[in-house]
Amino acid sequence: MHHQLNSELNGVLYAGYRTDYYTVDYSPALPGKLKQQINHTGFSLGAFSGFGSTFMSPWVTSGAIDSEYDGVVWTAGVAALLATPAINIALGVGIDYLLDGNRNYWIYQNKPWFGFAVGIDLN
Repeated sequence: MHHQLNSELNGVLYAGYRTDYYTVDYSPALPGKLKQQINHTGFSLGAFSGFGSTFMSPWVTSGAIDSEYDGVVWTAGVAALLATPAINIALGVGIDYLLDGNRNYWIYQNKPWFGFAVGIDLN
């Protein structure tokens, strides 16, 4: 067995509900001046759907195919996001559906997957 890293192209559309909470604080700065600090937290819950590609080989079909190729998949699921000024966190659950004739052999067909993403603001 050999280890391999592949890069597949995936694109989805996300639609959901988002709510944001803001707090504004003032603290003394220079004499007669105040410094404003705005804190922000956002929450989002929604669904996503789109298309992507996946590496197909005997390994992911339990030996049912002999060739290797990139198959087209339809992806769908739900996600929850938390946004703060410094970090964004997302959790998702979804399924993938292979769109070609080998879908009955693909070991990931219609099986749920879980995803976790972290984004950091470097400003």
